[in-house]
Amino acid sequence: MYDCNRTKIVFKTSVLFMFILFLIMNTARASEIITQTDAARFLQQATFGPSMSTVEHLQQVGFDGWFNEQCNLAPTYHKFLHGGNHGRRNVERVTAWIKASLWGADQLRQRMAYALSEILVVSENEGELEWHQDALINYYDLLVSHSLGNYRDLLGVISRNPIMAEYLSFSGMRKNDGTLNLDENYARELLQLFTIGVFKLNIDGSLQLDENDQPIPNYSQDTIRDLAKVFTGWCFKDPYQGRFCYRHARNLIDQMEPWNAYHDSSEKLLFTDQVIPAGLTANDDMDAALDIIFAHPNVGPYVSKLLIQRLVTSNPSPDYIARVATVFNDNGGGVKGDLTAVAKAILLDIEARAGHQTQPEVFGKMREPILRMTHFWRGLDVLNYYSSLAFYSLEDYIGQAPLTAPSVFNFFPVDYAPADIAAQNLVAPETKLNSESSITEFFNYFSNQISRGIAELTTVENGRRWILYSQYQPYVDLLNQPNGIERVIERINVLFTGGQMSDGLRQAIRDLINELIGDINEYIVMASVMQLVFISPDFAVQR
Repeated sequence: MYDCNRTKIVFKTSVLFMFILFLIMNTARASEIITQTDAARFLQQATFGPSMSTVEHLQQVGFDGWFNEQCNLAPTYHKFLHGGNHGRRNVERVTAWIKASLWGADQLRQRMAYALSEILVVSENEGELEWHQDALINYYDLLVSHSLGNYRDLLGVISRNPIMAEYLSFSGMRKNDGTLNLDENYARELLQLFTIGVFKLNIDGSLQLDENDQPIPNYSQDTIRDLAKVFTGWCFKDPYQGRFCYRHARNLIDQMEPWNAYHDSSEKLLFTDQVIPAGLTANDDMDAALDIIFAHPNVGPYVSKLLIQRLVTSNPSPDYIARVATVFNDNGGGVKGDLTAVAKAILLDIEARAGHQTQPEVFGKMREPILRMTHFWRGLDVLNYYSSLAFYSLEDYIGQAPLTAPSVFNFFPVDYAPADIAAQNLVAPETKLNSESSITEFFNYFSNQISRGIAELTTVENGRRWILYSQYQPYVDLLNQPNGIERVIERINVLFTGGQMSDGLRQAIRDLINELIGDINEYIVMASVMQLVFISPDFAVQR
């Protein structure tokens, strides 16, 4: 029998359900509305800097859509942008890096690769590697290739890479016959810097303490000694005259080959209770050791914190670290070390997206000189004007260039802080690069570039010949609109300070434009404004 009352109840319930669903869908849709400043802040963390076109695109596709696009893009490899110099000068390699950073559509992959290059450090400044720029490019491209892959796979790749083996001096290491001392460099740095750190950590990155409130070491010298044995018997592929690790015409491009006759196949004990059995090949020994290290509970919080510091903020909260480390340990599908999942967890975390509002006193990071440079040029949309330029001795001018760190500890130790910041139990690693001379050299270098601009056209006004700076055209157009100065300021606020411009900088820009406008070419006015922005504290700090 047809139940009219039941039908009414079902109908009312259905209407209520649809109304609730409508609210949920519209709330979700509203939460996906991304403002220009939201987009710019995200892109300054996830890429080498926002441009107006990338800001608008992110607004259209949303965060999830952007991640999906980025993960499906083919890698931009530096070797294909390289001019072919195999000598000592790094100009072609660095120029290739600049091109990939400015032009590469795969910005997330490129930005993650740069972050990894400051964790898994090699440098041209050791082992005569400056003479092997092509091999350094190959190493960096390995980071690009694996930057959204799995961290365990990446450890296997770099541990077999000849550039890493030369930099940390384990290439050609033979088993100890009683007369040789094993080189422990790579074994030590693999643990200390690349995977677990010196002391045991909680999931939130805080130190575990013993009964005397002292940090608990992760490993002893015995572990370092036995781990060093793992890396015996490895050397260059296709050695000259078939001799083990003969250094003439050494192959620093292809992955190294194991020579089991020179490998120490004895039993090895790691972390007091992890045994690698005797009799394994060099290849199996390495995989066994890396599996043991990767299983260590420190890897998740240790690597997660380093990546957060490189991308988002120097002083992440324990909760932020714990959330990302949890994803590092399990991407939701039972996989540990999924760097795509880790990158997404870092960049979409509530602290990354709102930390500038919830903890403005501690959130953010000083921009490294090289990231200040890429952010500035991408913000000016100069992507198409650098095709014929070369970057000579960039590290001499700005204090940095990729793969030129002074030591395996990178350009700055991760725990570095000036005294006033250290007194607050905070760190500011990038400030290690600041000195009176380096700041002056850096600003002079960029002041010259900004004031010169990238010339495309010339014009004659009042008998004087002016260079037109094409990258300033959007700002000149805004300047000539009603309320033009405020429109210029707002565009700068979006692209260069992520919506965080101070009242002081706003007023300084107004005063400068009002002082110059009408007396000189509008393009020169905007070049002067950009010089002011570039040297401002607002631009120096990423928030």
